[in-house]
Amino acid sequence: MKSFVGFLQGISLLLVRLALGCLLVLHAWHRWREVGMASEISHLQAHHVPQPYLLAWGSVVLEAVGGVMLVFGLLVPLVAAFLLAQQVLTIVWIKWANGVFPHDDGFENNLLLGLLALLLLTFGSGRAGLDALIFRRQREDNERIAVREVP
Repeated sequence: MKSFVGFLQGISLLLVRLALGCLLVLHAWHRWREVGMASEISHLQAHHVPQPYLLAWGSVVLEAVGGVMLVFGLLVPLVAAFLLAQQVLTIVWIKWANGVFPHDDGFENNLLLGLLALLLLTFGSGRAGLDALIFRRQREDNERIAVREVP
């Protein structure tokens, strides 16, 4: 039973990573090509967000590069931490006054994205990601060294 639950956890983390990563890349593409960076910067300026130029470009780069990294399962906790911070700041600076519901430009979607980021920050990439390959090998090498050093 324990191995079945572990299998389901791995599949769940994989599906969350793939879906969130793909949505982030699509969102970045939409903001960059369809909406335009000038419009993004103006939107942030209208809400009196500090450093709107830097944050608009930073958000698009985070979503594009971070989305690809999530799809491949590379540095997932780091990407998730940045994504969680982005969603919290978006809620606080822009969406809070609008309430929860998306038809009022509320923060429902940002809350869900932030919670998915928190999930990935907490549990990492799972077994089916580059993090598992890279850090498992590193952990196994450290364990072998520790075993050899014990008298």
